[in-house]
Amino acid sequence: MAVLTMAALAGCTTPTEPTGPTPAGPTTTPPMVVPPTALNGTAYYAAYADDAVQVLSASGGTVRKHGRIPFSDSDPCVVNSVVVSGDGRWLAWVVMEQGAPQGGIVGVLHISGLDAKNPITRKGVTCALVESDWSADGRLAISQSPGDAVLIDPKTGATTPNPDAEGDVWSANRAFRVKADPGAELAVQDARGATLNVVRDYTNDYPSFDTCGYTVHGVSDDGRYVTIASCATDPSRILPAHTLLDTETGRPVTLPFAHIDDVRFLGDGTVIVRGGDTESGGRSLALIRATGEVLEKQAEPAGVQGEFLTYAWNAG
Repeated sequence: MAVLTMAALAGCTTPTEPTGPTPAGPTTTPPMVVPPTALNGTAYYAAYADDAVQVLSASGGTVRKHGRIPFSDSDPCVVNSVVVSGDGRWLAWVVMEQGAPQGGIVGVLHISGLDAKNPITRKGVTCALVESDWSADGRLAISQSPGDAVLIDPKTGATTPNPDAEGDVWSANRAFRVKADPGAELAVQDARGATLNVVRDYTNDYPSFDTCGYTVHGVSDDGRYVTIASCATDPSRILPAHTLLDTETGRPVTLPFAHIDDVRFLGDGTVIVRGGDTESGGRSLALIRATGEVLEKQAEPAGVQGEFLTYAWNAG
């Protein structure tokens, strides 16, 4: 087991050398699917207007419009909850449940195709959704009031108890999980609960909104890397990841853009990064290995706007 201490980091800057690291012991890495080496899939986005969220996709330079989800000024749920499944087939969002005692943090879940029509609905679901809530077999992991956690099938609406519902973040292959205590330590464990790597005194110092520390978004299928986001003080909001952390060294991986908008694992050994050379202006996607090796960069089409949702490999 490796135990590392990490100083504050800001974006992609190089942090202070961890003090007193002990080498990571040998780990068993699950076999990986041979990953694609080019961006030949489809990217999905959420464009926000004053009264609706428009879901967009971009592939091969072509931008398409999909479902449009209306919302009101008094509903914080919709704008903080729109997610697309990792295969690009399903759309989910939460509409605030009127009169909910949780003050707008709980609402009605909607799941539909990308057209946002004829959704399956379920009451009493926590507002904030995130891309890693989609399981590897295509079900959506949700938290219900007063705390029940289930997996829901988007095709039928059928639910089953979620065995991974301890608040931990799991890799897509369910071989590794992260237990994180913001301001104290971040520990990677295997499915049996054995601790592999620990990063202590991890401090998030990325300039982003009003934050309350950090949160872990995802874990690589070999358990070595995690994606880190700022923790929003608004409980209905989850901010996108901005850092790819190597838990064996305690250092962030160098990412290919000066300004990072989002970082996420694709479940096949690769990582997708959205960003640009300036804080505003044109954005690009980069397909990289978790080590930071860039496989391909691709500028987004001019018609793309809004928040990045997911990237799906095209069938065939």
